[in-house]
Amino acid sequence: MRQPPEQAVPDDCARYGWRNNIWDKPTALEKSAVGAAVQAWFDSEGWTFASELLGYFMGNNKEGFVYDLNPRFEFLDELMATDDVKFGVQKGLDSIKRQAVENVRRDPSLFNIKQEINGKFVNPPSMDENEWRVTYPTDSPDVTYALGHFSTAVVSDTVVNRPIGNGEVTAEIVYDVYFYDYYYYHLSEGRLGGFATDFKHSMALNADEDMRWLEEAGWARSFRVKGNTYGGVWKGVVA
Repeated sequence: MRQPPEQAVPDDCARYGWRNNIWDKPTALEKSAVGAAVQAWFDSEGWTFASELLGYFMGNNKEGFVYDLNPRFEFLDELMATDDVKFGVQKGLDSIKRQAVENVRRDPSLFNIKQEINGKFVNPPSMDENEWRVTYPTDSPDVTYALGHFSTAVVSDTVVNRPIGNGEVTAEIVYDVYFYDYYYYHLSEGRLGGFATDFKHSMALNADEDMRWLEEAGWARSFRVKGNTYGGVWKGVVA
């Protein structure tokens, strides 16, 4: 299988450590307390994924740190259970089937040969074709508060079988689902979701700017989140 391409760091991240005057420290302490309060709220709601990632952000890890989802099967299961991820996986498989059929029609020698094919998606607003799909589940608060929107890719080893008998073309697709996010706090976006409907929710919304301030003070740091599932299988008729 061929892994999807690496993604660039977003260009609107907070600039780490530039608030380094002595009078910035009391404010940093205040912002740190806000982060701790939000994390406590996540814990009280049982949102382990969201709490853990916020904890790593506030842990001020070294530059280049990557949070590996692969040992955390429960978080991968949470991601795979969301409606938008399920939808994206199906879209990815549909794309793989189309590409596989086009390939064997163009070159019949590819029948019964393994092809490395990744799903292709069109993401707004650019509408450019991409191997990553922008994903934004709303049916799991833990996932929403952990990652907000993130990227999903479907990669595969695909074999299209030479048609026999009734002429149906069948295929077997062995696939992995990849996840990627750059965990950072956006400018005035409300990463933590929606409109403020109560005090705790309002606190979470306001935390966006507070967490950016912490990173600018060098007290927290953004990081990559990566992981993937293994060994999904689809078999069926493709043409």
